[in-house]
Amino acid sequence: AGRIIVSNRARLFEASEIEQFRKRFIRGSSTSPGSGLGLSIVDRLLAQIGATLELQSKPRADGAVFEAIVSFQP
Repeated sequence: AGRIIVSNRARLFEASEIEQFRKRFIRGSSTSPGSGLGLSIVDRLLAQIGATLELQSKPRADGAVFEAIVSFQP
């Protein structure tokens, strides 16, 4: 219904940490290669087409999950 949800198991993030992920060149504590541009680019492109990107971290019984939710306007 106009939404795409991408989720991964991760540690539980604070809201202030999650908002940092939208900024260019910001990465989590990963040691994997990369420049930290991914979510910044996605956020900008979605805004240009009138869609939104919501980022959230939720606790689960087996740890936590990080979700990126893309919502499109009808």
